[in-house]
Amino acid sequence: MLVWRDLRVRYRQTAIGAAWILVQPLLLASVATLVFGRMRGLAGDGVPYPLFAYLGLWLWGFFGAALTGAANSLVGHSQLLGKVYLPPVIVPVASIATRLVDLAVGLPVLLGMMWFHGVAVTPGVLGAAGLLVVLVALCLGLGLVAASLMVRFRDVGQVLPFALQIGLFATPVVYSVQLFPPHVRAWVYLNPLAGLFEGIRAGLFASPVEPFGLTVAFGWTVLALWGGIKAFRAAERSLVDAL
Repeated sequence: MLVWRDLRVRYRQTAIGAAWILVQPLLLASVATLVFGRMRGLAGDGVPYPLFAYLGLWLWGFFGAALTGAANSLVGHSQLLGKVYLPPVIVPVASIATRLVDLAVGLPVLLGMMWFHGVAVTPGVLGAAGLLVVLVALCLGLGLVAASLMVRFRDVGQVLPFALQIGLFATPVVYSVQLFPPHVRAWVYLNPLAGLFEGIRAGLFASPVEPFGLTVAFGWTVLALWGGIKAFRAAERSLVDAL
């Protein structure tokens, strides 16, 4: 019910409805292609740059929106939580689930672009799907931490958009990790999104997988889930009073 409510409110008075989900990554991918499309090496192993950029921006759009939505979810539903009994964890989970709908809407566009550019679907897509689940788990862990902090410190709402802007440039969204020399890549892979994004691309585009990046991403995901659950349980004790 929360997911349906959020989707209905978001697109109720818009002219093109849920098509707005596709407009932003497509426009950003077009701009990135115009600006960076002629630069060699940005897309790694010869992947068409428009497809490469759209995939990165599609994934980043989900991550940023899911994390922001989860961080603001408890504060945004404070009246509901204060009036009726509702397990508080459902609220950030529902917020992330709403963004999964957005992610699903963008999938046909990705498959259509792969067909247009002659990129065949291989069994590696199963690995990419598995890493997408890991990405969702990372969003959930970080979202629980952010939501817990947001209850006590509204400053999180000011810091998070700025942090996401920095993260957009620090994450291989519109460029490949292969752009860096080997001794620098290990530092880039300390960002868990780097390993996940590159792993998803490797599964879809049948390119080599970097084990170190995936290992770091899995480690950060487990740590984020553990920390998120601990932080949320601690905040849950005084949640209604703090809100």
